[in-house]
Amino acid sequence: MRIILKSLLSICTLITLQGAAQTLPADRDLGAFSWEISFPTSNKFIDETSLSGWRFEYRKGIRKDLSVGIAISWSAFEEFVDTKTYSSSDNARAITTDMIRQVYAVPITIIGHYYPSTKSKMLEPYLGLGLGTQYVENKAFLNIYELNDNNWGFVARPEVGTLVKFSSNSPVKALLGLGYNISTNKNETFDVNGWHHLTINVGIGFGAGF
Repeated sequence: MRIILKSLLSICTLITLQGAAQTLPADRDLGAFSWEISFPTSNKFIDETSLSGWRFEYRKGIRKDLSVGIAISWSAFEEFVDTKTYSSSDNARAITTDMIRQVYAVPITIIGHYYPSTKSKMLEPYLGLGLGTQYVENKAFLNIYELNDNNWGFVARPEVGTLVKFSSNSPVKALLGLGYNISTNKNETFDVNGWHHLTINVGIGFGAGF
């Protein structure tokens, strides 16, 4: 519940920043919401693709080819593991059961994007980088038992994508992006040293000047 409240607070902050930005002299701003598909990598806990994710971001243009802003994402991962035997570290106890594993990841980042010049009237490609923190909640259900491991870590997110203009004057744009979240979140119980995941984003943005 606390992480949901923190996420909602962050979203409200983003909306407030967007409203305040309207008073600034620069005329380039963009608020975007996208569906986030995530593929976990480099871990022994879950490798199933997550289709349950979203991302909200706000970008403020500071130059014609550069913007800065803030973003928050949420992804839910789940995987069923067939019956096997699990032993304690000292081999004094063991349990044989199937397992349901779940992970909830919430990265919150400061973002910057560079927009290389292009002759296209419809596409505005970009390269981006996000730096910030990521909350990860790990759960494992073994018969009547439940294991929890929740923590915050540092996260970096390089990404590439494009805005798609519907017309030269329309404030509405489509967004297509590919990102990779690299974090320091750990789960020592299942030997997870960093919760990393590749993302595909498909969404829509509203703003002027982009």
